[in-house]
Amino acid sequence: MAAKLKPNHLCQEWIHSTEEDSDGEAVFRPADYEFPLTRRPRDFFTLHADGSLIKGQGTPSDSLQEDQGSWALDNNEISFRTQDEQLQTYQIASVASDKLVLKK
Repeated sequence: MAAKLKPNHLCQEWIHSTEEDSDGEAVFRPADYEFPLTRRPRDFFTLHADGSLIKGQGTPSDSLQEDQGSWALDNNEISFRTQDEQLQTYQIASVASDKLVLKK
């Protein structure tokens, strides 16, 4: 990734597009993307400009659990911290207005 990312490039709701994942990368699309139907709820995260985060994950009962937290961008690494989880850091492989790719 050549240019340094700015936080405002990422501020939106990103939904996990599991169909596009590879062994080493996870793909996320904006909330208005036309995803194929799936039986399970899709994981998502919403990044706000003030550094706050809403993170949603599917549960074993096929419901969606939402947690609040914070996020930060350092060079091309993004970090998430929620009340229930430890700090998670991911390398950003690529980002565009319609696609975010994180290295697993």
